[in-house]
Amino acid sequence: MEYFEIARTNMVKNQIMPNKVTDPLLLGAFSCIPKHEFVEKAWQGFAYSDARVPLNDNRKILAPEVLARMISVLELTPEKIALDIACGTGYTSSILSKICKHVIAIENNPDLAQKAAINLQKLDIKNVEIKQSDLLKGDHKNAPYDAILVSGALTSAPENLISQLKIGGKLVYIKTLSPHLCKVMLAQNWGHSFDEIELFDTFCEPLV
Repeated sequence: MEYFEIARTNMVKNQIMPNKVTDPLLLGAFSCIPKHEFVEKAWQGFAYSDARVPLNDNRKILAPEVLARMISVLELTPEKIALDIACGTGYTSSILSKICKHVIAIENNPDLAQKAAINLQKLDIKNVEIKQSDLLKGDHKNAPYDAILVSGALTSAPENLISQLKIGGKLVYIKTLSPHLCKVMLAQNWGHSFDEIELFDTFCEPLV
């Protein structure tokens, strides 16, 4: 077993599974997607660490256990459709592609969006559609969605994105509480209103 395969296995066993992520499909996705291929060569040795790995000067991939826990609360199943906000180089979208029917991936950075398209093509992932657009606009054309994942910190619930959910649909995002503390939040759309609950503390750069 090569170095990256061992590192990926250890990531799942030592970082993700101890945080009560038990869905076999989700664990299988993290086990099979080569995360190191989604980052620059200079950072590949850190790809499976418990840290946020840089994609460019402003963006990072969320730490494995944070990303896994966020996806887990969306309760995705193979017939569901997800919206991936700030998909970066496509890693989050590739994980989602293994556990739901279709993924609409939004990225506002043209360089990252191009890299995402190349990465997904290399892995022969065909159920992800990448769109270059303003992140918080989402994609009304393909709405409503069963679930929305936002990989970046916001100061408040993204109501425009929540409105693109199906009734009962779920959105998970990271809320900035202070310069050094954020909290993962889960919002659920009820049509005329939405509610949100606090999940766990973390830290993440602002969504840009």
